[in-house]
Amino acid sequence: MNIIKRMPFAFQAALIIMLLWSGTGIASDFDAVIYPGLTRGGEGIFLCIEGGQDNIYEVQYNNKTYTPYKTEEYRSEICLPVPIDGGGLMKVSVLEKNSGITREYDFTAERRKIEVLHLRKQDEIMRDKQPSIEEEDKKVMAALRYVSPYKYWSSEFISPIAEGGYEISTEFALKKQGDKYSYFHKGVDLAAPLGVPVKAMNDGKVILSGKNYNIYGNIIFLDHGQGVVSCYFHMSNAFKEEGEMVLKDEVIGEVGSTGWSTGPHLHFGVYLQGQAVDPFWWIDFSGKVLYPELQSMNQGGAEK
Repeated sequence: MNIIKRMPFAFQAALIIMLLWSGTGIASDFDAVIYPGLTRGGEGIFLCIEGGQDNIYEVQYNNKTYTPYKTEEYRSEICLPVPIDGGGLMKVSVLEKNSGITREYDFTAERRKIEVLHLRKQDEIMRDKQPSIEEEDKKVMAALRYVSPYKYWSSEFISPIAEGGYEISTEFALKKQGDKYSYFHKGVDLAAPLGVPVKAMNDGKVILSGKNYNIYGNIIFLDHGQGVVSCYFHMSNAFKEEGEMVLKDEVIGEVGSTGWSTGPHLHFGVYLQGQAVDPFWWIDFSGKVLYPELQSMNQGGAEK
């Protein structure tokens, strides 16, 4: 019970109800908990499913199908994103494939206030001179959507630049609007001097490392497992190659001003199941779902 006391109150109540229910002899094929019950656009939820040893699940959410990750004998879990412009009452449907039983759960997402930044003429000229390149875009999109069942991390995520070593120059979800260009800023820009070390937000595997991309400059993408990917753009140097394993807090590059950049900074982002979420929200949230009962084991052990 001491472990349960360290969990958020809403999660405590739901988990205790599930434990009591399973102990009363009432037929219960599975049940699930969503944490938190209230989130907002550009953030996300943690879905934890408890059921039988042989249960196989399929999750329907926001018009997409997901397969949760089996983390213990009787537990599966997955982190799911809320779209930047999403909000309202949102539903998650869990199908237990062996029995055909489906249960629905819901949570509420507050709508994020979207700020608009009007691009300057010189910003649009820079973008015209450095247009996107199809082959580069394909590689970036594939990395952002990368999903593996192996969970490499077992502690909270960290900022890629040490606190006090940067200023936030562009917030997450800022809408950049110009005559030709309009898009959400899907990460956070940290302004810092050239050459400042950039560190891995957590343990992971390099799934993309590139140099001199027209838009993104020198880049690294890390797969942290179970649909969690972090990315690092505009660096002066990228020290890691594809396929390398890196550790949390390990230096992977240096701050630069490559690609679409008007000054030295790091653009870093976090993606859940291929969708951008607020990186600083994720840093905080990742520490809240790491209670001993919820820590995942690598499915099938180490990656082959």
